[in-house]
Amino acid sequence: ELARLEYQKALELDPKHARSYGAIAYSLAQDYRRGWTDNPVESIDRALLMAQKAVELGKDIPQTHWALGYVHLMRREYEEARKSVEQAIRIAPNYADGYGLLALINNNLGQPERALENIQAGMRLNPFYTWDYPYNQGRAYYQLGRYEEAVAILEQAQTRNENAEPIKLWLVASYIRNGQPDDAEWAAEELQILNPAATLSHTAKTIPIPDPHQRSAFIDDLRQAGMPE
Repeated sequence: ELARLEYQKALELDPKHARSYGAIAYSLAQDYRRGWTDNPVESIDRALLMAQKAVELGKDIPQTHWALGYVHLMRREYEEARKSVEQAIRIAPNYADGYGLLALINNNLGQPERALENIQAGMRLNPFYTWDYPYNQGRAYYQLGRYEEAVAILEQAQTRNENAEPIKLWLVASYIRNGQPDDAEWAAEELQILNPAATLSHTAKTIPIPDPHQRSAFIDDLRQAGMPE
């Protein structure tokens, strides 16, 4: 909310500042995904409008297309999400975060091999990568059934950001699959402290995984760790 206020101040100074529109769009999409809004439909719809405005004002700025791609992903508009991110990479072929978002899209679509290729490309371009790069690696390993590797890389991701909710979600599931129920329960408790809205029902409703079997298996792993319904 504080970040959004600052971006809005930036727009008061420059109403055509495209990246501010994109950043507001991202923050609204996060509100929707994390359960931080009383009006989720309104938030995700406004996120789309803001992201579209960002691209309209900044067609040659890769970050505006990235923001639009992220919003499309949260809206489960997968083809539109991919097209937006691919446009960002066409504009800036060395845009590491573009490959990072492609990895996230492919992980959600149940294509972990492609996600690993994407994230490895991003890491080569940006060796000073943020937590979400190893996070996407861990998600891919989980989907490939390489649970020990998933745990190791997700724990590494967590050292980069202790409060990143996505890491903890997939750590919980990976611990369960790797035969570490105590660690899974502890991570689930930490997650509830971070975000009490992170329930099974909310996660199932908002996580952009289109395959019902994949989504159900993930939710079942979380349930085994004691996450609330």
